[in-house]
Amino acid sequence: MKKTIISLILALSMLVSMTSSVLAAHPFTDVKENSWYAEAVDYCYNKGLTTGTSDTTFSPDGQLTRAMFVTMLARAVDDSYLEYTDVSFDDVEEGSWYACAVEWAYQNGITKGTSDTTFAPDTVITREQVCVLFYNYFNTKGIKYELDADLATGYTDISKVSSWAKEGVTFAISLGLVKSTSSTVLNIAPKVTVSRSQAAQFFMRFDDLLPKKYFTMSFDDGITQDKRIIEILKKYDVDCCTFMVNTEGLYGVDWGAAVSAMIGKPVDHLRFTEEELRSGIYDGFDVQCHTRNHPSLKAYDNDVEILKNEVQGNADDLADIFGYKPIGMAWPGGDNEYTEKTIELVLKNTDIRYARGINSTYTYNLPEQFMTWQPTCPVTDAHLLTYTQNFINAEPTEDMLFYVWGHGYELQGFDLYDEFERMIKMISRRDDIILVTNTEFYELYKDEIPSWSE
Repeated sequence: MKKTIISLILALSMLVSMTSSVLAAHPFTDVKENSWYAEAVDYCYNKGLTTGTSDTTFSPDGQLTRAMFVTMLARAVDDSYLEYTDVSFDDVEEGSWYACAVEWAYQNGITKGTSDTTFAPDTVITREQVCVLFYNYFNTKGIKYELDADLATGYTDISKVSSWAKEGVTFAISLGLVKSTSSTVLNIAPKVTVSRSQAAQFFMRFDDLLPKKYFTMSFDDGITQDKRIIEILKKYDVDCCTFMVNTEGLYGVDWGAAVSAMIGKPVDHLRFTEEELRSGIYDGFDVQCHTRNHPSLKAYDNDVEILKNEVQGNADDLADIFGYKPIGMAWPGGDNEYTEKTIELVLKNTDIRYARGINSTYTYNLPEQFMTWQPTCPVTDAHLLTYTQNFINAEPTEDMLFYVWGHGYELQGFDLYDEFERMIKMISRRDDIILVTNTEFYELYKDEIPSWSE
């Protein structure tokens, strides 16, 4: 399970980027700030899942009807639900505020109605019905999850669950979507109706459980082209880039001639001086390690002091400049320049807990281990915009990560600034993609993905 608090923060941050610099305060005078449902109401209001019962009231104790529920669900997961203008149930009024959502739920296999011809839109929905409808949505979308039937057996009233609802209730309990209605015993209360405040809580949990699409980037070396990269990122209010920067041994060093010869293109490769790094070039962005001198670290598998100087020394330099302790790194020279022993030494003797390689996966899979974290593709890939569009179009059945990496000199040498900007523009327009730095992603998943498995 993802960490609810961090995921919620990221989701709310995404909402902020969609609207304004702060979340809009809900206008409901009957939702007290210290109530157990206040955060959920605020969340659902800002997500556009629910409105009030008037301009200033939410009616938290009011009952939730079946029509209200499917409308909230449709708003939560499918912006196109308003295109479902047919009416398949006799008791659904054509053109009503809920008609499109009911039809969307029916045509997508989320509900069969209460009979072949009725949906009962005005009937108050029960907890077991909510469980089943969420369950149906996960299954129709092929979203991956794990059931724990043993959890359900601990509820005192599990035998009262309707036969048609047992799988849905087990699903909801397994995923923590619904919880006990009692503070003293486990009580699922399957036939109890759902209030509007309870529904807000359900939907906040539901959104946390949905598969997420994450996007991140990194650029290596700490060179002058990073300024133009940052200009492009700021133009689209995108801050999900991690810059991997060398320090003490390479401050202000010019590798232009060597890099130009390597790529067969005339390029600049001038690293920032310490003074320039302190000037605010990377303000608002994540800066992590790339060692002090960019050596092949496997050369120090038998000299831990030099390795510590390169890696932890680099981290200490950056901490002094930027005011926070780096925990990530890009392997200098790529994946052929470290060994399993190198990884073990880095983990044992430094603060580094994730390290990016350069072997493209050409997938949107999450890393298996953070110390051998591989990107989707380089920024120089001829199909970069195709990978970007495919990611945008993807309907995830599990969490996805699109990771692009590179060097600023490549954008200059291969005239890729415009293509890079097109990618950023495409990503920035999406409210279903969560922008994270490398470090933010690590913090999200560090309890699920190991740094290293011996």
